[in-house]
Amino acid sequence: MIDYYQILGLPETASSGDIKTAFKQLAVKLHPDKNPNRPDLEEQFKTVNEAYQTLNNPYKKARYDLQRKFGTPYEYEPITYERPASPPPSYHRHYRSPKPSHQENWKATLYAFGFTFAVACVVMTAIGIKNYYDSIQEEERQVTRRVTFDNAKLFYQGGNLDSAFILVNSLGGFAENLEVDMENFKIDLISEMKENGLTNFRNGNYQQAIIYLELLDKYTEMKELSLKESLALSYKYQKEPEKSIYVFTQLLLRGYRKIFAYVQMAEIYRDDLGSLVETQKHFELANLAAKEYYESAYGKAYAVILHENMLPELHFSLYTGLADSYLKLGEAEKAISITQWNLQVWPSRQENYLIAATGYSMLGDEVLAKEYLTAMQKIARR
Repeated sequence: MIDYYQILGLPETASSGDIKTAFKQLAVKLHPDKNPNRPDLEEQFKTVNEAYQTLNNPYKKARYDLQRKFGTPYEYEPITYERPASPPPSYHRHYRSPKPSHQENWKATLYAFGFTFAVACVVMTAIGIKNYYDSIQEEERQVTRRVTFDNAKLFYQGGNLDSAFILVNSLGGFAENLEVDMENFKIDLISEMKENGLTNFRNGNYQQAIIYLELLDKYTEMKELSLKESLALSYKYQKEPEKSIYVFTQLLLRGYRKIFAYVQMAEIYRDDLGSLVETQKHFELANLAAKEYYESAYGKAYAVILHENMLPELHFSLYTGLADSYLKLGEAEKAISITQWNLQVWPSRQENYLIAATGYSMLGDEVLAKEYLTAMQKIARR
């Protein structure tokens, strides 16, 4: 039989407080997260937990102490009783119960009252015992939660933020008044991760930014979609294109900054993955989103209203990228069509004239190609 007292290093006279203290010390020392690749310590941790669960429960402890002292308790065999034979019919037919006296009635009432009182006492005692064991279980639950919280703080202090987040999230909701420190720790932890992630992103430390932003994305709802966008861009700049595209796709599903997301994905397919088909596809999707925006903001006559001072640089990247993708796929006429729009909105950008000249050259019209090259040279001399 396993000696739980010896496992916890306690005498048989140890109090409930001693048992909890010994368990907490051993749990912190033997916890699997602090001892990776040590299956022997993991088994010791399970045994320590089993000892604590037994000795900290008064009912289990009492039963364990009896078994430890006397061995397996004696099992009684059930006793069966035979129902007495019914009296002969004549007995019922001729027997007449005597009328009870006043004294007998009083005794019967007293017995009934006593029986009711005894039943009530048993019921109240059972309720009291249940409430007592419920309070013991709740106290045990609080001890376990505190141990988990203490381990989370240890992981945080040691720089193991992943494990700290896992343990804090495993606690679920926090009890009002009793666990304010736990709730504040989680709030501060999330706030610190946001600040560190965004600071590193702004400073161009994208690998560090990914560490913090990934933790937020993994263990929180990440309701601030700007944080998710920062994570997607960090992946892009760190040359992790597949991860970047995955996060941008999540943003698109939420309808967040569609033009920006499609342009970023198109550039990733062009610059990192070398897929011209996907590049063109995502530039075209960005173009559709841009047209929806122009029409809602400026009306259906937006084509004669817009000029370069009204649009951010992103839109120039969109249409230049789209025209260039058409050229590379041999669709010169589409490239020239898009470039005409570019020349209308951004007339001073040399890239437009070069794309138009290349398109006309692909179509065999060297005269127009030369005209656009000449126009580009004039702009360059300004």
